[in-house]
Amino acid sequence: MFQLAVGFRRLSAAGYGWRGGLVASHASDQSAGLRRLLSRNLVRSVTLVGGKDGIGRTAVLTNIAVALARQGRSVLLLDQNQGRSAASARLGLSQGRDLLEAIERDVALEEIVQQGPDGLRVMAGAQAFQLLGSLSPAEEEKLGRAFERLSPRLDYILVDAPAGDAIQTPSLSLASQEVIVMVSPHTESVTRAYSLIQRLSWDFARRRFYILANGVRSSEQGSILFDNIARTARLFLNLSLEYLGCIPDDDSLRKACRLRQPVATLFPDSPAAVACAMLADAVDQWPYPGEDCLDKFVQRLIQPPRFPVPS
Repeated sequence: MFQLAVGFRRLSAAGYGWRGGLVASHASDQSAGLRRLLSRNLVRSVTLVGGKDGIGRTAVLTNIAVALARQGRSVLLLDQNQGRSAASARLGLSQGRDLLEAIERDVALEEIVQQGPDGLRVMAGAQAFQLLGSLSPAEEEKLGRAFERLSPRLDYILVDAPAGDAIQTPSLSLASQEVIVMVSPHTESVTRAYSLIQRLSWDFARRRFYILANGVRSSEQGSILFDNIARTARLFLNLSLEYLGCIPDDDSLRKACRLRQPVATLFPDSPAAVACAMLADAVDQWPYPGEDCLDKFVQRLIQPPRFPVPS
């Protein structure tokens, strides 16, 4: 098991008072990387979820997605939100068509996907996700066929799932390989994040979670937030959580959200932009846990497991 340390060293070089940032300390898995290069179908799927709304989940995920796209990765942001809180709205895109059309009308995903900044692709799925777990065999086949035909190939599927208390069946969290749980310095955020982890662990045997602290005043505050939730999870759930890092409380990110642009576009040297880029670097360097492919993601999406999922 590898560790990720926080340290925004590039911020200090840019004249910001924040110390630390995200530095991945891991052993490179060359064979797994080669398998990814040689296989068209391999994809890493990651869900970002929070225990409660209003902690900046969508803003952070859209900026991490843009950062990965800027690094040359093929990224699909799969959005379960609607209206002003949707990822498309945060990026200045229209609401667009919903994944539901692929299920009901066999529409190609290329006609549903919207083109975002730097090659990022965004797909709305709020309506479709309401039907997951209750699709007919014909509808399941249509959805699977739609993902099969998606081109160009994907390196990442990033899923913006609603807050833990807003969903009945956390199918998106179970469909993805990795789950990132966001917390903020507010006590209620930490409490609800822990409840979500407890639910996914007890009810679905999910064993691996990454914690991302958002809106913190310092890297030390982010570490304290993680330590508190990790200690409780270790004691009562027998889970060892991973610390992904933190995003500083930065007005640049809020301004970019209001202007519906990526923070890296408007404020490339801001603490939030640097943090999101370094988070993207860290995620991109995760050791690959297996040969998971797009077909497996779609299968888990269509049929949420009623049995323990492998960690």
